[in-house]
Amino acid sequence: MSADIPYRMPVLAGHGSRPEALAGIRWPIWVAGADAAVTDLLNEVDSVAVVGLSMGGLVTLTLASERHDLVGIVTLAAALRLRDWRVRFAPFLKRFVRRVSIPGAAPDEGYTSTTYPWIPSESLVELYRFGQAVERRLPEISTPVLVIGTENDSIVRPESARVIYDRAGSHQKELRMFSRSGHEMLQSSEKDAVMSAVMEFLLTTKKRLAETQTPTAGD
Repeated sequence: MSADIPYRMPVLAGHGSRPEALAGIRWPIWVAGADAAVTDLLNEVDSVAVVGLSMGGLVTLTLASERHDLVGIVTLAAALRLRDWRVRFAPFLKRFVRRVSIPGAAPDEGYTSTTYPWIPSESLVELYRFGQAVERRLPEISTPVLVIGTENDSIVRPESARVIYDRAGSHQKELRMFSRSGHEMLQSSEKDAVMSAVMEFLLTTKKRLAETQTPTAGD
C-alpha cells in the first residue's frame, strides 16, 4: 500500500476460489479470519485501522464493535441491507433455490467484475443474517469511522451507508456518497476519488494518533 503503511489483506473463507467454496460458511468464520489478520499485524505495528468492502464492510463493523484496539475503520458499500428482494424470504429461500446470480459491473463502468457470478442461496441468506446482526450492534461502535457508499449500487441498498453513519456510536464519523460508482467501488470510474478519500482518512487518523502520543513540554 502507498504511504508506507504496512497492511494485511486476508482471503476470507470461501473467497478467491469458486462459488461452491462458500457453501456452509457462517459469518463468524469470516470475522475470525479478519480478526486473526489484525492480531498478526499488531505484532508489526502499534496501531491498526481496518478497511472493508461489501461483506468486508460488515466484518469491519463487527471488529469495531468487538475490539477496542482499532484506531479507525472504513466501510465501502457495506452489505448492511441487500437489494435482492428474495432475502425477504430468507428462512425459506435455500429450500427452494440452490443458487442466486450476482450482478456484474454496469456496461458503462469499463471493467470486468471480479466477484463470483453466482453464490449458493444459503450464502445469500447468511449475508442477510450477518447484515441484521451488524445493524443491531452499530451503537456499540466508538472507533472513528469513514462510511463510503454509492447511489448506483446494484447489490446493496444505498441507504445502508446512511444507516451506518446515523447509528454508529462513534463521535468521529464521516459519510461520503458517490453517484457513478457501482458496487465494486475500487474498480469503478470513480476509483481514484474513492481511494483518495480512504487514504485521506487513514493519514488523518495516523496524524491524529501521533499528536496524541507526542509528549508535551515538561513531561
